[in-house]
Amino acid sequence: MRLILCNAIAVQMLLYGVKVWGVTISLSAWNEIEELRKMFLRREWGVKSSTSYCIMLLEIGARPIEVLVMPMSIQVYHKVKNMPDHRLPRQARNIQWKVQKINKSKITSFGQVLDIMRWFKR
Repeated sequence: MRLILCNAIAVQMLLYGVKVWGVTISLSAWNEIEELRKMFLRREWGVKSSTSYCIMLLEIGARPIEVLVMPMSIQVYHKVKNMPDHRLPRQARNIQWKVQKINKSKITSFGQVLDIMRWFKR
């Protein structure tokens, strides 16, 4: 029940809009989000600070936040990809692809697909 409350309250507040911004943030930003969750879980479960966070997650049956978010971000990508062409998110995605194809420089190498690829490489 405690884990359900933690996921329903703390994690949802931390991850508001994560389907959109989740793939674009750095590993250090994910670590900061995970630190907030770690503090909450340690306090709620009464776990000593010397206990490894990975062990604590295993014991309570939880997964790291970043692992929870990956499938959600990929779902959004596929949802936009399968939208009709008249929808605004699909139009934005198409423009992104055109810019990437025209300009191969590092400045314009952005977009959800590249962000997801970088995320999985980590």
